[in-house]
Amino acid sequence: MMKDDEFFREIQDNCWDADVRIKECKHTHVDVQVLSTIPVLFNYWAKPKDCLDISMFLNDHIADIVRRYPKKFIGLGTIPMQAADLAVKEMERCKKIGLVGIEIGSNINDINLNEPQFFPIYAAAQELD
Repeated sequence: MMKDDEFFREIQDNCWDADVRIKECKHTHVDVQVLSTIPVLFNYWAKPKDCLDISMFLNDHIADIVRRYPKKFIGLGTIPMQAADLAVKEMERCKKIGLVGIEIGSNINDINLNEPQFFPIYAAAQELD
């Protein structure tokens, strides 16, 4: 994985290849695994619409794996937390495509999670169960 022109970290195919993950799960005696986006890809720093686009791409990928291997994987989505309206829409879509929850960062662009701008997201999460 590169950040601009600099090496950031090495990512193995077990991050995106379900068959590799299933092999590793068998080897380590794991029956079911929860899949989620790695936090570095939350992209809270991006423009909200761009973050929504990447969230949708990542969520669709996880949902596809869960659909293909429902006895092996459970999926969590990611949402553009920097824009509550877009976050709520994507959270609703996550539920429709079979993801059972979302994963969020511990802060959003150095803004704590107890700020009122995030309350509509939490209300929607409660409503969506």
